[in-house]
Amino acid sequence: MAPQDLRHVKRLVDALESDDAFDRRSAIERLAILTQQRLDYRWSADATERKRAVKRWRRWLAREERLRRGKATIEIFGDGKIDQAALDKALQGLTPADKKALMQKVLANVVAHHAGLAGSAKCEVCERRPATASITERADDGAFHRRQVCEVCASRLGS
Repeated sequence: MAPQDLRHVKRLVDALESDDAFDRRSAIERLAILTQQRLDYRWSADATERKRAVKRWRRWLAREERLRRGKATIEIFGDGKIDQAALDKALQGLTPADKKALMQKVLANVVAHHAGLAGSAKCEVCERRPATASITERADDGAFHRRQVCEVCASRLGS
């Protein structure tokens, strides 16, 4: 999302407090499209429930602004280990579901970045089929390890 989108999101969050139900509904629909989330805001809820939801949106906005200013940077060292203090700071204030979603997104980006590694090599799990996916896992010591696996083994590892 570009910086101008964040300014637009701010205006839409302000519109969630409108007295006009149509404006509130329009705002949440646009927010859902821009951010891919609703943060449990219901345009038809009573004023108290809407106020709580708007608070969640304002916290989300503040977190996005911090992320954009680089305040929540996760430092990854050359040996693949993550600075736990930096990670804890970056994830501070997120719900467990949001933390999980963010980590999945980060891991997906790592895998996408190294997509060229998956190819005709054999699967590291079954050693029978060609590896078509690259799975990045975090070990107990905090280091990340990548495994080249086939579709079948990837689906088993994911469940």
